[in-house]
Amino acid sequence: MLLMSGAETRTRRGSEEEIVFMPPAAPKSPWVTIFLAFVVVASLLPLGLYVYYGTVQRSLELAVEREGLSVRFGVGRIDIPWEDMAGVAYVEQPARMGRVAGAGLPGLQMGWYRLEGYGRVYRLTTAARPVVYVDTRPDAGSARPGTRYVFSPQDAERFAALLQAMRAGAGAEGAPGATFGRGGGGGRGAVPIAAVVRSAPGPSVMVDPLMIISLLVTAPLVFIILYFARKGARGLRYAVGPQGVVVYHLGRKVYRWDAVRDVRRVDEPLPRVWRLMGAALPGYYAGDFTAGPLGSLKVYATRLKPPLVLMETRLGKVLISPEDVDGFMAAVAEHRPSGP
Repeated sequence: MLLMSGAETRTRRGSEEEIVFMPPAAPKSPWVTIFLAFVVVASLLPLGLYVYYGTVQRSLELAVEREGLSVRFGVGRIDIPWEDMAGVAYVEQPARMGRVAGAGLPGLQMGWYRLEGYGRVYRLTTAARPVVYVDTRPDAGSARPGTRYVFSPQDAERFAALLQAMRAGAGAEGAPGATFGRGGGGGRGAVPIAAVVRSAPGPSVMVDPLMIISLLVTAPLVFIILYFARKGARGLRYAVGPQGVVVYHLGRKVYRWDAVRDVRRVDEPLPRVWRLMGAALPGYYAGDFTAGPLGSLKVYATRLKPPLVLMETRLGKVLISPEDVDGFMAAVAEHRPSGP
């Protein structure tokens, strides 16, 4: 049974009556939307990387064209004209490369690495060895100047020989002197291998344990955060009854009168409040906080500006924000047992 009396709601639980107090309505703030959008994007980032890296690995191919080398990987490409190419080298056992920025998966190494004994290189490989180094000139006009690229094509040694032959045969206008073909029957100067070469096979990114674990951890996180942010803020309310003070927040937390040492109204501004664990959004504060001289607090509030109510219990201090503070204090005086 519900009875309305001013700003309070009286509800009966079994044979006992509680007086329920609502917190102030949460202020509308764009920062809440911005924060939740950030959380959603951050939580879905591993899924995006999973799809992105899988696409790169499946589509990675190196095309030897009349204009130069074109490395295509589905979502982008790297073009190195012959006139911008400074050198090509086949390396069966490359020196150690440490990742600086990018992907470092068993089946895909993509991004900036530091090559031992050389310096920074851009790596786009699907196998650790053998590899082909492609260097660009410091004064390159179209390609990235002064960069060493590291690739892992199938049949890397023959691929490197092909690039070297094409560079050597390039004319004054940058057109190679050889023509493309398959096998040895393509005519004079025919290329002995296909013009498009796939990257060497490697472990699939789509079944990489690290990627799968990150998906299993982060994908549900976005739904959990959104659920608690919505459910916790909308369900927050307080009640005073014969048992004690009740905080309804993702459940029912009862602070019994025999454990409550003091309940007082707070009209002065709080010292700086810092979140230790929980939610701290405009219009929704829930969890463990600390506030200067007040020390550690459990906070269940939609605002941190006075008037507020501070309870001191055997388990610690609890800060709440009923909209009708005077009515709340009157209900405490009515139901709290007097005497020791």
